[in-house]
Amino acid sequence: MKVVNEMCPNITRIYNIGKSQSGLKLYAIEISDNPGEHEVGEPEFRYTAGSHGNEVLGRELLLLLMQFMCLEYLSGNQRIRHLVEETRIHLLPSVNPDGYEKAFEAGSELSGWSLGRWTNDGIDIHHNFPDLNSILWEAEAKKWIPRKMLNHHIPTPEWYLSKNAS
Repeated sequence: MKVVNEMCPNITRIYNIGKSQSGLKLYAIEISDNPGEHEVGEPEFRYTAGSHGNEVLGRELLLLLMQFMCLEYLSGNQRIRHLVEETRIHLLPSVNPDGYEKAFEAGSELSGWSLGRWTNDGIDIHHNFPDLNSILWEAEAKKWIPRKMLNHHIPTPEWYLSKNAS
């Protein structure tokens, strides 16, 4: 991330969104034509990876994506330049650095499929993201808000919402 930021300081900004359970900083990079500034009407999105610390492919892909975007921007790729100029992009390669460190220290993933999967405080981040869609779907089902068009294709199964769902 630091190398990408040094190569493209005019379109990148590294920032910290907090700390892990063991105190490791959670770094993200912003890619934008005006890093650090909210521009009215400009869409923003964040890609996160590494929720299971022992699954490093997503982490590596986001690191390569930021490098690719920087290099292509510098080389004048019009599609990338348009994306950077019209979108505010946030990339968070490791949302579970504690799990990554634990799995990295042990070595091969053959040491156990679960080593590094959870955070140090036992949370599976991948299955613990807030589900804002279900709130909207419930409001539609109770007719609290008008349904102008379907916002989903597959309903959430009832067993998924039960108290003893795993």
